[in-house]
Amino acid sequence: MATIHNTGRTHIGLPNGVMVPAGGSAEVSEADWKKYSERKVIAYYVEEGILSTKAPGGRKAAQQEAAVEEKKAEGEKPAEPARTGAPGAPPAAPARR
Repeated sequence: MATIHNTGRTHIGLPNGVMVPAGGSAEVSEADWKKYSERKVIAYYVEEGILSTKAPGGRKAAQQEAAVEEKKAEGEKPAEPARTGAPGAPPAAPARR
């Protein structure tokens, strides 16, 4: 059996009637998943990282991970994630009244 993870914000129905809930997972046979993942719509979801057989991390996490790996391959040091409210940062502008 293959565990299909949905990192999207909406439920996705597979051709066999199995519903993969938003942010959840569902089980399908390996043979069925191979067939389904080749269908145009399901292939799009897989390509975008919305449906996956890997543990969920979200599409954004997958894209960030891919960018880091690409920079490593190019020999660049990956940038650290932006931090909000970091020490030494200028204070927020006062609210207008």
